[in-house]
Amino acid sequence: MSVHIAAVRAGPELPAHLARQVWRGNELGHAARGSVSSGHALLDAQLPDGGWPRAALTELLSARPGCGEMRLLAPALAELTAHPLAPRHAVLISPPYVPYAPALAAAGIALDKLVWVDAHNADALWAAEQALRHDGVGAVMLWLPRAQPAALRRLQVLAQDGSALAFLMRPATAAAQSSPAPLRLKYEPADVRGAWLQSVSEVANRASEWGQRRGQQQRQQRGQQPGQTQGQQQGQAQSPLRAHESMHVRTAAADGLERAGLRIDIVKRRGPAMAVPLWVTLPVRVAPFVADIPESPDVAEIDHGVDRGAPAAAATRSGTTSVV
Repeated sequence: MSVHIAAVRAGPELPAHLARQVWRGNELGHAARGSVSSGHALLDAQLPDGGWPRAALTELLSARPGCGEMRLLAPALAELTAHPLAPRHAVLISPPYVPYAPALAAAGIALDKLVWVDAHNADALWAAEQALRHDGVGAVMLWLPRAQPAALRRLQVLAQDGSALAFLMRPATAAAQSSPAPLRLKYEPADVRGAWLQSVSEVANRASEWGQRRGQQQRQQRGQQPGQTQGQQQGQAQSPLRAHESMHVRTAAADGLERAGLRIDIVKRRGPAMAVPLWVTLPVRVAPFVADIPESPDVAEIDHGVDRGAPAAAATRSGTTSVV
């Protein structure tokens, strides 16, 4: 009996047209109608079909809205709205802040293909349903703090009947709840470069230890002087850090934004569970700063932007950078 089971497991590979319809639990699944690259290579490697899935609902869960989702989605939105042959619309429904057009344009998003719908609750759900039914829409983004299970199922059914990217932004507490969405990501702002430097330091320490052990073996075999080998070891151990020191120096505001990437946990996907979270760097987009608007005490200040936080505030005060 065991011989026959082993033979079945080691059987021939399925044809390509059938392999896409069969999902093995230890492998990443395939999107029903393809995918769009997220623009982040590290994230694409962990997503089914190497990108955001079309015709499927994707949930983005965070502790507070506007802490990185637009910069995370900006590369895919730019690819859809600014496509040279078949540009498609992107619809923002009930975003937490007023979208800032110069920053969106700096991210490569075609503003004439961007639709902002200021609706809430039942009206926001209705707008999302209508957008998902439209053939000319390439992406729908809905910010919905509270959603009933029936509404989630309806969004998933409408999404899978079309070909658009469908994103639902919900609170991080919803990660403990069941959802029909085949892809769910939980994210939070994180010092991505700090985590990267820590990993580089660990690699450098391991390289130094390995070099010392290797040097001792070489001295025993070849009779070399300790000083010569030690200098070579120091040069090898410091090379990763020297590579970092030679990186382009940014302004203080842009440096703070670049450090504020995202720590991403994939809560649900068609594939094996992730052992460790992803640390995704969000690129800084420099947009023109509009400073010649006359000030009036009767006009309240408009809080532009979608992704907000301490780094965003620092960049805005600098007068040089706007955050998408």
